[in-house]
Amino acid sequence: MPSVFLKAGRQLLPGLQGVAQLLDGERVVPVELKLEQNSGLVKNVALLSGEMLKSLNVGRIVRKTSERQAHWVIFVAVNTWLEYVASQALGETIVEDEKVGLFLGLGTVDCDDDDAPIEFDGSRNDYASHLLGDTKPLVGLILLNSSAGSHIAQLTGIKGINGMFSPMADAGAQALIEAYFSLRERQCKRALVAAGSQKLTPWYYLAYRELLSQRYQAGFPTESAAALVAITEPEVDTCELYAVKRLFNPPENRGFPRLQVFIDELAQQGVAAPTQVIYTGGLQLSGQQRNDLAEVFSSISLCCLDQLVGYTGPASALHGVHLAIAILQQQRLFSTLAANDTQVIDERVESVLIIAEGFNGQLCYLVVGVNRV
Repeated sequence: MPSVFLKAGRQLLPGLQGVAQLLDGERVVPVELKLEQNSGLVKNVALLSGEMLKSLNVGRIVRKTSERQAHWVIFVAVNTWLEYVASQALGETIVEDEKVGLFLGLGTVDCDDDDAPIEFDGSRNDYASHLLGDTKPLVGLILLNSSAGSHIAQLTGIKGINGMFSPMADAGAQALIEAYFSLRERQCKRALVAAGSQKLTPWYYLAYRELLSQRYQAGFPTESAAALVAITEPEVDTCELYAVKRLFNPPENRGFPRLQVFIDELAQQGVAAPTQVIYTGGLQLSGQQRNDLAEVFSSISLCCLDQLVGYTGPASALHGVHLAIAILQQQRLFSTLAANDTQVIDERVESVLIIAEGFNGQLCYLVVGVNRV
């Protein structure tokens, strides 16, 4: 089966051009919400400015029908693909009937496209009842996937296999894993993978208040999006996706099951154990997760990515992959320390393990390394 290689694409992060800037000491800086804007549910957030589609020369109908949070995903996905095609002169080599994969990890649409909270008096339950009674609740249940996927396919000319995943922290990882298997099984030679967070509104704070309080008590949610291209032939500035694994881990356990088996399988393929781990899906590891890492790795640099960029939802795994590519290209180990401090060490890095944890037991392992061919 062919190998899979990853080429970094566009990213949208508040205040940053991409996660590679974390290696230079940068980080996402949230802003404090006024009480009337967050209903007492979230204190700090990191927001994207409105990313419109005019720069892509899309029609008015697309700009008007796509939800604003879908704009971010469409923007990074289409720009990533068009830049890749231009850099490879693929306009002449991709025949019309060639199948290209399109895989997205997305959130759900809010009930309206307005950030302004509805005034209310009473408890949070009263607030939720008020919102449900005075807005169109069914709109909030519509997934972005089909509309955003259609717009991206239209703007890129991609025809082929697709997969859409929603809406939690592991959705971007699930999308990349589906792309990996599609490429390995020769269903396509190229795939566009993109993911975006949910728009931060009063609906979001209500829907995720318990989950955010469990994993992100001292953290903050962030609006963001990211995209990359997965291919079966190595190119300049690509890294190889060595292996992937999907598991279910009961939330009450919160460990890293079968990690030793996964690393042993890599060793059988001649891949050295990763010296860098990037974790997304929580501010910090549980005690069991730390024990599991200590049992598998004698020495490891650990980066808890969400401490530096906030909770980016479905986009988090792709941000993790972009950071892994930057670490491999710069050959620098990167760690988050106590008090949210960081440490960068110039040292040879062969491979990086990205762990994307969902809120309901979903767990994905991705190993990205230097090209072996």
